[in-house]
Amino acid sequence: MKFGYTINNKLMMNSKGKLIGIEVNDPYNPLGLPPNTFRVRTNDGKPPNEIIYAEYDTATLVEGTTDIYDVYKSGTDFKRLFHDSTNLIEVIGANTNGITNIEYMFSYCPSLSSVSLFDTSNVTSFEAAFKGCKSLTSVPAYDTSNVTGMYFTFCDCSSLSSIPWFDTSNVTIIYGMLYNCLNISSVPLYDTSNVVQMGGMLCNCTSITSLPLFDTSKVNWMECAFQNCVNVQSGALDLYRQASTQTKPPRFHEQAFHRCGVDTETGSAELAQIPSDWK
Repeated sequence: MKFGYTINNKLMMNSKGKLIGIEVNDPYNPLGLPPNTFRVRTNDGKPPNEIIYAEYDTATLVEGTTDIYDVYKSGTDFKRLFHDSTNLIEVIGANTNGITNIEYMFSYCPSLSSVSLFDTSNVTSFEAAFKGCKSLTSVPAYDTSNVTGMYFTFCDCSSLSSIPWFDTSNVTIIYGMLYNCLNISSVPLYDTSNVVQMGGMLCNCTSITSLPLFDTSKVNWMECAFQNCVNVQSGALDLYRQASTQTKPPRFHEQAFHRCGVDTETGSAELAQIPSDWK
């Protein structure tokens, strides 16, 4: 699925006819930022921390502000762009047309609470992009139509209260995608028809109340996928039956449903029907 838009720029003039700006009708870049630029806010007025691995080229204070920076990086590989930037609190906007890699881009940014929509239509890997963003409460529905890897994408995002639907039709690894997302109560039915590794996908998602019937037909690794989803009321038994009877059942499935549904009456009843080697 591709996301399209029409750019309809409008010149903004002052009373003397002087150009003072351009209004941009672009959902991916409504601020009209230059290429390869993120506009971000920090909580201390300093540029985003570059403690260990952060790999941007420049950070320029936006005129008239004390805490907003335009961060630039050349090329198309934005891996670890803000990794471990502990003072980063908001992504206001971006121009990311053409970037291909956002692995670990915001990983371990514990104060990041808000992120904008930006162009990810050419991105192939979302690996650990938001891992450890413990203050993040929501994320936009990014274009993941070309993504093949979502390993630990939102791992340890313990403040996320919901998660949108993503196009995962090309994803092969979804290992730990929502690991330790303690506050998410439901998850969409993602397309997992090409997924091979599903281990730990929803492990420790203690608020989820039901499991969608994910396609497990190609899954080989399902270990701990739904471990400790203690409030699940339904869905575990159907998933087990589907996976265990398919042409090639997952080779690694230990603890796939360990304690899944144990705190609910119906969930416990389902769990009792799942063999011990799966739980």
